[in-house]
Amino acid sequence: MSNQNYEEISKKIYELRSRYTTFSTSGEEISRVLLTKPDTDYIYKELYPFVKTYKADDPQFPYEVERLLKENKENNVVLYQKSNLEIEVYCGTMQSFKQKVEQKSSACFIATAVYGSPFVKEVIILQNFRDKVLVRTLLGRLFITAYYRLSPPFARLISQSEILKKMVKATIISPLVRLVKNNL
Repeated sequence: MSNQNYEEISKKIYELRSRYTTFSTSGEEISRVLLTKPDTDYIYKELYPFVKTYKADDPQFPYEVERLLKENKENNVVLYQKSNLEIEVYCGTMQSFKQKVEQKSSACFIATAVYGSPFVKEVIILQNFRDKVLVRTLLGRLFITAYYRLSPPFARLISQSEILKKMVKATIISPLVRLVKNNL
C-alpha cells in the first residue's frame, strides 16, 4: 500500500466527514460519517447494514462513501477500520438505527436527552458499559430494568430544558462517563 495514496484517501474521508457534520441543539457534533476502530463504538457496526469491505488505499473508497451519503440525505455511513489495510462500510438511516436501538432496548434515555442525540460518544460509552458490564450481574440487570421503567419521564423533562440538560450533564452524566470508561 502506498503511504501517499492512503494519506490522500484519509484526507478525502475527513473532508467528507466535515462536509456532512451538523450540531445538535446542545452543541454536540453529529456527523453522518462515523469513523470507528476495532473494539470501539461497536454499536454502530451492529445497527447499520453492512455494505462492503474496501482496501484502505482503494481510490474508489471515498467516492463510494460520498455516493451513499448523496443517495439518501438521511443516510449515515459508518467506516469500521478492521485493520490498517481494510475498512468495512456500513450504511443506514437514523430511522433504521432508531428502530434497531428500540428492538435491542439500547436507548440511554437520560444521556440522549442531555446530548440531544443517541450518536454522541458519551451515550455510546454508557451503552457499552451497560452491554458489557451491567448485564452480566443480577444487580446490574435489576438496575437496567428499573432504569427503563423510571427514566423516560425524567428524560422528557430534561430534553425540554437547557438548564436541566447542563445540570444533569455536569453532575451526573460526565462524572458517570469518566467512571465507566475505566471499567470497559
